[in-house]
Amino acid sequence: MREDIKRRIEQIRRGEVPEGYKKSLDVPIPEDWKVKRLGEILKIKYGKDQKDVEKKDGMYPILATGGVIGRTDRYLYDKPSVLIGRKGTIDRPMYIETPFWTVDTLFYSIVRDNNSVRFVHYLISSINWKKYSEATTLPSLSSSVIEGIKAAIPESDEQTKIAEILSTCDRVIELKKKLIEEKKKVKKWFMQTLLTGMIRVKDIENATPYEELKKRIEQIRSGQVPEGYRKTELGIISHDWEITGLEKICKLIIDKRGKTPKKDSSDGDIPGLSAHNVKMGKIDFTFPTTYYSEDVFNRWMKSEKIEREDIIMTTEAPLGNIALVEEARKYILGQRVVALRLKDSVNSTFGKHLLMSNVFQRKLQELATGTTAKGLSKRNLKYLKIYIPDTETQEAVSSILSSADKEIDLLNKDLEQWEIKKKSLMQLLLTGIVRVSTEN
Repeated sequence: MREDIKRRIEQIRRGEVPEGYKKSLDVPIPEDWKVKRLGEILKIKYGKDQKDVEKKDGMYPILATGGVIGRTDRYLYDKPSVLIGRKGTIDRPMYIETPFWTVDTLFYSIVRDNNSVRFVHYLISSINWKKYSEATTLPSLSSSVIEGIKAAIPESDEQTKIAEILSTCDRVIELKKKLIEEKKKVKKWFMQTLLTGMIRVKDIENATPYEELKKRIEQIRSGQVPEGYRKTELGIISHDWEITGLEKICKLIIDKRGKTPKKDSSDGDIPGLSAHNVKMGKIDFTFPTTYYSEDVFNRWMKSEKIEREDIIMTTEAPLGNIALVEEARKYILGQRVVALRLKDSVNSTFGKHLLMSNVFQRKLQELATGTTAKGLSKRNLKYLKIYIPDTETQEAVSSILSSADKEIDLLNKDLEQWEIKKKSLMQLLLTGIVRVSTEN
């Protein structure tokens, strides 16, 4: 960041008004920006019921606060517009360039001449709309409230330049999201084929032609048994894979269900692992977590302590979320989760991915009981069947899937940085703290 921008930010933080700025709306804004009501730069319009215009294969989208809900051959407006939720989801404005229809829970806008519609979208996206909600149970906005909000507005050419910069960020973010989704599809395909033996590691090593692999996969999916495979209760698997019980591949199953650790009066830093903390593929402590003292840990976990590379599985609400313990630290096992310590002959990373696979997840659902929230009982846990290849295959498959996970994690971190960068740019550009050149 340039030194002059840093100085300007520091001045504003100290409550000073930098040279070339004026105080308005309780904050410094550029001297050549004007404070206007949003009603001076746009007109809010109401959506309409879609029942009489809905057509399955229509040309134009029908939009609600959650996105596209249908199609139609008629439109309410055919120019670029900013859409704002009227009821429910009011804090996710949308930008659209093509003709559209909105239902009555979603406002659309007619942006007045000499204003950039994209700039208006970014401006509106920066407003805390929940602050202006006119209801407590179901958030809602009125057109008069929206049009009455005051904002600092630059001239048209600066609006356009700001919108171009932020649109570039959006395009990068969108491309990165698409890349992540493609990588996830590739990993899903690997899980569906490598974890079932439809494709063997040696196929990858020997560069088996795609057509041959495709034919084998189609055979197995249609119920045919290719050479080198056999039909089992878990489906068609490689002839040299072993079917066994989940219990038989575990050294230890730590199951504390039916009891809850009681928190004592002393502060602690040992997290309690509950079903809320176990997402599919990872342990997540962003959800509110109870922390316990060393005394509670020693009383509750006793000799059965969770170790690195144990697998945590949720047994109810939700059922079947799987995560690998990657950090060597103390945990207290809570309700609706069990910890599985696999035998040395089973690769823990392979085990994690296998338990996440569709075949295992289907078996979990088959053995689950309950009506409101399905769960897996201690008795049924013993009946879970699983198939296991040789150690070499486990390690090779684990390596492929772990590489895919690492690539996706790196891309997600990169995406997160771009989203932070865009948020910072919005704060700087939409307040005029950073000015843009309007010269070509």
